[in-house]
Amino acid sequence: MSESDEEFNEESLWETELEIALLSNCDYGTIRNISKLRPLPDNLRNKVWKVCLDVEKDIEINQISKWKEIYDLPQQDKIREDCQHLAQKLHPDDEEQQLIATSAAEAIVTFFCISNDEFYEKDNGWLEILFPILSLNLNKNEAYNFFSAIIRRYIPKDCVQNGSPYHLFRLLMLYHDPELCAFLDTKKISPDSYAHIWFRSLFAANSNLKVILNLWDMYFQLGDQFLIFFMSLILVFNLRDEIMASTDMEKAELAKMILSSPLSLNEDDLNDFNTLCQHFATKTPQSFRKIFQKIVKEFNVVEI
Repeated sequence: MSESDEEFNEESLWETELEIALLSNCDYGTIRNISKLRPLPDNLRNKVWKVCLDVEKDIEINQISKWKEIYDLPQQDKIREDCQHLAQKLHPDDEEQQLIATSAAEAIVTFFCISNDEFYEKDNGWLEILFPILSLNLNKNEAYNFFSAIIRRYIPKDCVQNGSPYHLFRLLMLYHDPELCAFLDTKKISPDSYAHIWFRSLFAANSNLKVILNLWDMYFQLGDQFLIFFMSLILVFNLRDEIMASTDMEKAELAKMILSSPLSLNEDDLNDFNTLCQHFATKTPQSFRKIFQKIVKEFNVVEI
Protein backbone atom coordinates (compact mmCIF):
# COMPACT_ATOMS: atom_id res chain seq x y z
CA MET A 1 0.00 0.00 0.00
CA SER A 2 1.37 3.41 -0.97
CA GLU A 3 1.87 6.24 1.49
CA SER A 4 -0.94 8.22 -0.15
CA ASP A 5 -3.31 5.24 0.22
CA GLU A 6 -2.46 4.99 3.92
CA GLU A 7 -3.15 8.69 4.39
CA PHE A 8 -6.46 8.33 2.56
CA ASN A 9 -7.49 5.37 4.71
CA GLU A 10 -6.57 7.20 7.92
CA GLU A 11 -8.54 10.25 6.79
CA SER A 12 -11.61 8.25 5.85
CA LEU A 13 -11.42 6.14 9.02
CA TRP A 14 -11.73 9.05 11.44
CA GLU A 15 -14.55 10.56 9.41
CA THR A 16 -16.40 7.23 9.45
CA GLU A 17 -15.77 6.90 13.19
CA LEU A 18 -17.12 10.39 13.75
CA GLU A 19 -20.21 9.73 11.66
CA ILE A 20 -20.97 6.55 13.63
CA ALA A 21 -20.41 8.38 16.94
CA LEU A 22 -22.83 11.16 15.91
CA LEU A 23 -25.47 8.56 15.06
CA SER A 24 -25.04 7.31 18.64
CA ASN A 25 -25.67 10.81 20.09
CA CYS A 26 -22.07 11.19 21.22
CA ASP A 27 -20.97 13.98 23.52
CA TYR A 28 -18.57 16.88 23.07
CA GLY A 29 -15.59 14.99 24.51
CA THR A 30 -16.03 12.10 22.08
CA ILE A 31 -16.07 14.50 19.14
CA ARG A 32 -12.82 16.11 20.31
CA ASN A 33 -11.15 12.73 20.77
CA ILE A 34 -12.08 11.62 17.26
CA SER A 35 -11.71 14.87 15.32
CA LYS A 36 -8.57 16.12 17.05
CA LEU A 37 -9.29 19.68 15.88
CA ARG A 38 -9.24 18.69 12.20
CA PRO A 39 -11.44 20.49 9.66
CA LEU A 40 -14.77 18.75 9.48
CA PRO A 41 -16.33 17.10 6.43
CA ASP A 42 -19.08 19.26 4.97
CA ASN A 43 -21.69 16.55 5.52
CA LEU A 44 -20.93 16.33 9.28
CA ARG A 45 -20.26 19.97 10.16
CA ASN A 46 -23.85 20.83 11.10
CA LYS A 47 -24.15 17.84 13.42
CA VAL A 48 -20.80 18.47 15.11
CA TRP A 49 -21.52 22.16 15.64
CA LYS A 50 -24.88 21.32 17.22
CA VAL A 51 -23.06 19.29 19.89
CA CYS A 52 -20.15 21.69 20.36
CA LEU A 53 -22.46 24.71 20.65
CA ASP A 54 -24.87 22.71 22.84
CA VAL A 55 -27.96 23.80 20.93
CA GLU A 56 -29.71 20.48 20.40
CA LYS A 57 -32.32 21.12 23.11
CA ASP A 58 -32.81 24.72 21.96
CA ILE A 59 -33.45 23.49 18.43
CA GLU A 60 -36.06 21.08 19.77
CA ILE A 61 -37.78 23.92 21.67
CA ASN A 62 -37.79 26.00 18.44
CA GLN A 63 -38.56 29.36 20.01
CA ILE A 64 -38.37 31.26 16.74
CA SER A 65 -41.34 29.30 15.37
CA LYS A 66 -43.50 30.68 18.22
CA TRP A 67 -42.72 34.27 17.26
CA LYS A 68 -45.52 36.14 15.48
CA GLU A 69 -43.00 37.60 12.99
CA ILE A 70 -43.84 41.23 13.58
CA TYR A 71 -41.13 43.34 11.98
CA ASP A 72 -41.48 46.72 13.65
CA LEU A 73 -38.16 47.52 15.28
CA PRO A 74 -36.97 51.14 14.99
CA GLN A 75 -33.99 49.92 12.97
CA GLN A 76 -36.04 47.49 10.82
CA ASP A 77 -35.35 49.20 7.49
CA LYS A 78 -31.61 49.07 8.12
CA ILE A 79 -31.81 45.41 9.15
CA ARG A 80 -33.70 44.54 5.96
CA GLU A 81 -31.31 46.49 3.75
CA ASP A 82 -28.23 44.88 5.30
CA CYS A 83 -29.80 41.42 5.08
CA GLN A 84 -30.44 41.99 1.38
CA HIS A 85 -26.76 42.83 0.88
CA LEU A 86 -25.81 39.68 2.80
CA ALA A 87 -28.09 37.55 0.61
CA GLN A 88 -26.63 39.05 -2.57
CA LYS A 89 -23.15 38.19 -1.37
CA LEU A 90 -24.24 34.66 -0.44
CA HIS A 91 -26.13 33.96 -3.70
CA PRO A 92 -24.85 36.48 -6.27
CA ASP A 93 -26.52 34.81 -9.28
CA ASP A 94 -29.73 33.42 -7.81
CA GLU A 95 -32.51 35.91 -7.07
CA GLU A 96 -34.83 33.29 -5.63
CA GLN A 97 -32.21 32.15 -3.11
CA GLN A 98 -31.49 35.80 -2.32
CA LEU A 99 -35.14 36.30 -1.31
CA ILE A 100 -35.06 33.17 0.87
CA ALA A 101 -31.77 34.18 2.53
CA THR A 102 -32.96 37.77 3.08
CA SER A 103 -36.12 36.53 4.77
CA ALA A 104 -34.22 34.09 7.00
CA ALA A 105 -31.53 36.61 7.97
CA GLU A 106 -34.04 39.37 8.77
CA ALA A 107 -36.11 36.99 10.89
CA ILE A 108 -33.03 35.77 12.80
CA VAL A 109 -31.66 39.25 13.50
CA THR A 110 -35.06 40.69 14.42
CA PHE A 111 -35.98 37.82 16.73
CA PHE A 112 -32.55 37.99 18.37
CA CYS A 113 -33.03 41.71 19.06
CA ILE A 114 -36.49 41.14 20.52
CA SER A 115 -35.50 38.12 22.60
CA ASN A 116 -32.36 39.66 24.05
CA ASP A 117 -33.35 43.34 24.21
CA GLU A 118 -30.57 44.17 21.75
CA PHE A 119 -30.30 47.07 19.30
CA TYR A 120 -29.03 46.32 15.80
CA GLU A 121 -26.19 48.47 14.54
CA LYS A 122 -24.51 48.30 11.17
CA ASP A 123 -21.09 46.62 11.27
CA ASN A 124 -21.71 45.06 14.68
CA GLY A 125 -20.51 41.70 13.34
CA TRP A 126 -23.87 39.93 13.37
CA LEU A 127 -24.33 39.61 9.62
CA GLU A 128 -20.72 38.55 9.22
CA ILE A 129 -21.44 35.73 11.69
CA LEU A 130 -24.62 34.85 9.81
CA PHE A 131 -22.85 34.56 6.46
CA PRO A 132 -21.03 31.25 7.15
CA ILE A 133 -24.02 29.94 9.10
CA LEU A 134 -26.42 30.53 6.20
CA SER A 135 -23.94 28.92 3.81
CA LEU A 136 -24.58 25.61 5.60
CA ASN A 137 -28.16 25.38 4.26
CA LEU A 138 -29.70 25.03 7.72
CA ASN A 139 -33.35 25.64 8.41
CA LYS A 140 -34.23 28.93 10.09
CA ASN A 141 -34.54 27.40 13.56
CA GLU A 142 -31.11 25.74 13.37
CA ALA A 143 -29.49 28.87 11.91
CA TYR A 144 -30.97 31.05 14.66
CA ASN A 145 -29.72 28.79 17.43
CA PHE A 146 -26.23 28.55 15.93
CA PHE A 147 -26.15 32.34 15.63
CA SER A 148 -27.44 32.93 19.15
CA ALA A 149 -25.06 30.39 20.70
CA ILE A 150 -21.98 31.82 18.96
CA ILE A 151 -22.76 35.33 20.19
CA ARG A 152 -23.65 34.13 23.67
CA ARG A 153 -20.57 31.95 24.09
CA TYR A 154 -17.82 33.59 22.11
CA ILE A 155 -18.44 37.30 21.47
CA PRO A 156 -17.41 39.51 24.40
CA LYS A 157 -19.69 42.40 25.17
CA ASP A 158 -18.33 45.92 25.61
CA CYS A 159 -16.56 45.59 22.24
CA VAL A 160 -16.79 49.32 21.70
CA GLN A 161 -14.19 52.01 21.31
CA ASN A 162 -11.89 51.84 24.33
CA GLY A 163 -13.83 48.81 25.62
CA SER A 164 -12.46 46.44 28.27
CA PRO A 165 -11.68 43.53 25.88
CA TYR A 166 -9.24 45.76 24.00
CA HIS A 167 -7.53 46.90 27.19
CA LEU A 168 -7.19 43.25 28.07
CA PHE A 169 -5.76 42.42 24.65
CA ARG A 170 -3.22 45.22 24.96
CA LEU A 171 -2.10 43.85 28.36
CA LEU A 172 -1.60 40.45 26.75
CA MET A 173 0.50 41.97 23.97
CA LEU A 174 2.46 44.02 26.49
CA TYR A 175 3.31 40.83 28.38
CA HIS A 176 4.45 38.82 25.36
CA ASP A 177 6.02 41.56 23.22
CA PRO A 178 6.51 44.86 25.07
CA GLU A 179 8.54 46.34 22.20
CA LEU A 180 5.78 45.82 19.65
CA CYS A 181 3.15 47.06 22.08
CA ALA A 182 5.17 50.21 22.79
CA PHE A 183 5.61 50.84 19.06
CA LEU A 184 1.86 50.62 18.42
CA ASP A 185 1.23 52.86 21.42
CA THR A 186 3.64 55.39 19.95
CA LYS A 187 1.75 55.27 16.66
CA LYS A 188 -1.47 55.73 18.69
CA ILE A 189 -2.93 52.54 17.23
CA SER A 190 -5.13 50.97 19.88
CA PRO A 191 -6.41 47.40 19.51
CA ASP A 192 -9.99 48.55 18.90
CA SER A 193 -8.84 50.25 15.68
CA TYR A 194 -8.12 46.87 14.05
CA ALA A 195 -9.41 44.08 16.32
CA HIS A 196 -12.97 45.38 16.78
CA ILE A 197 -14.49 43.48 13.86
CA TRP A 198 -12.32 40.41 14.64
CA PHE A 199 -13.87 40.22 18.08
CA ARG A 200 -17.40 41.10 16.96
CA SER A 201 -17.51 38.62 14.07
CA LEU A 202 -15.19 35.89 15.37
CA PHE A 203 -12.95 36.68 12.37
CA ALA A 204 -15.72 36.02 9.82
CA ALA A 205 -15.59 39.59 8.50
CA ASN A 206 -11.98 39.34 7.34
CA SER A 207 -11.60 35.72 6.18
CA ASN A 208 -12.75 33.80 3.14
CA LEU A 209 -15.63 31.39 3.65
CA LYS A 210 -13.74 28.10 3.53
CA VAL A 211 -11.11 29.35 5.95
CA ILE A 212 -13.66 30.63 8.45
CA LEU A 213 -15.63 27.36 8.36
CA ASN A 214 -12.46 25.39 9.08
CA LEU A 215 -11.34 27.91 11.69
CA TRP A 216 -14.69 27.64 13.45
CA ASP A 217 -14.47 23.83 13.28
CA MET A 218 -11.32 24.10 15.37
CA TYR A 219 -12.65 26.92 17.55
CA PHE A 220 -15.83 25.11 18.57
CA GLN A 221 -13.98 21.85 19.19
CA LEU A 222 -11.60 23.68 21.53
CA GLY A 223 -14.50 25.46 23.24
CA ASP A 224 -12.19 28.11 24.71
CA GLN A 225 -14.00 31.41 25.12
CA PHE A 226 -10.73 33.32 25.43
CA LEU A 227 -9.07 31.83 22.36
CA ILE A 228 -9.97 34.95 20.41
CA PHE A 229 -7.35 36.90 22.37
CA PHE A 230 -4.57 34.49 21.44
CA MET A 231 -5.66 34.23 17.81
CA SER A 232 -5.68 38.01 17.56
CA LEU A 233 -2.26 38.13 19.17
CA ILE A 234 -0.81 35.72 16.57
CA LEU A 235 -2.32 37.71 13.71
CA VAL A 236 -0.53 40.84 14.94
CA PHE A 237 2.71 38.97 15.68
CA ASN A 238 2.71 37.54 12.15
CA LEU A 239 3.04 41.13 10.92
CA ARG A 240 5.66 42.14 13.46
CA ASP A 241 8.45 42.87 10.97
CA GLU A 242 6.16 44.89 8.71
CA ILE A 243 4.75 46.83 11.67
CA MET A 244 8.17 47.65 13.13
CA ALA A 245 9.35 48.80 9.70
CA SER A 246 6.34 51.08 9.19
CA THR A 247 7.80 54.19 10.81
CA ASP A 248 6.72 56.39 7.90
CA MET A 249 3.33 54.78 7.38
CA GLU A 250 0.20 56.74 8.22
CA LYS A 251 -1.75 55.61 11.26
CA ALA A 252 -4.88 54.72 9.25
CA GLU A 253 -2.88 52.77 6.67
CA LEU A 254 -1.08 50.74 9.34
CA ALA A 255 -4.33 49.95 11.18
CA LYS A 256 -5.86 48.85 7.86
CA MET A 257 -2.89 46.57 7.17
CA ILE A 258 -3.30 44.86 10.55
CA LEU A 259 -7.08 44.67 10.16
CA SER A 260 -6.80 42.78 6.88
CA SER A 261 -4.27 40.22 8.18
CA PRO A 262 -6.82 37.35 8.52
CA LEU A 263 -7.22 37.47 4.73
CA SER A 264 -3.69 36.11 4.43
CA LEU A 265 -4.69 32.88 6.18
CA ASN A 266 -5.43 29.86 4.04
CA GLU A 267 -6.68 26.41 4.96
CA ASP A 268 -3.18 24.96 5.12
CA ASP A 269 -2.12 27.59 7.68
CA LEU A 270 -4.71 26.72 10.31
CA ASN A 271 -2.90 23.85 12.00
CA ASP A 272 0.24 25.96 12.55
CA PHE A 273 -1.94 28.90 13.53
CA ASN A 274 -3.60 26.85 16.25
CA THR A 275 -0.24 25.46 17.42
CA LEU A 276 1.05 29.01 17.90
CA CYS A 277 -2.12 30.02 19.74
CA GLN A 278 -1.79 27.08 22.11
CA HIS A 279 1.91 27.88 22.62
CA PHE A 280 1.16 31.44 23.73
CA ALA A 281 -1.79 30.25 25.82
CA THR A 282 0.50 27.91 27.76
CA LYS A 283 3.15 30.62 28.08
CA THR A 284 0.62 33.03 29.56
CA PRO A 285 0.45 32.94 33.38
CA GLN A 286 -2.77 31.59 34.83
CA SER A 287 -3.21 34.91 36.58
CA PHE A 288 -4.16 36.30 33.16
CA ARG A 289 -7.03 33.85 33.05
CA LYS A 290 -8.29 35.27 36.30
CA ILE A 291 -7.99 38.77 34.86
CA PHE A 292 -9.89 37.55 31.81
CA GLN A 293 -12.71 36.29 33.98
CA LYS A 294 -12.78 39.44 36.07
CA ILE A 295 -12.43 42.11 33.38
CA VAL A 296 -14.38 40.38 30.62
CA LYS A 297 -17.20 39.50 32.97
CA GLU A 298 -19.55 40.62 30.20
CA PHE A 299 -18.91 37.27 28.55
CA ASN A 300 -21.93 35.03 28.90
CA VAL A 301 -19.78 32.37 30.50
CA VAL A 302 -20.95 28.87 29.62
CA GLU A 303 -19.56 25.70 31.09
CA ILE A 304 -17.92 23.61 28.37
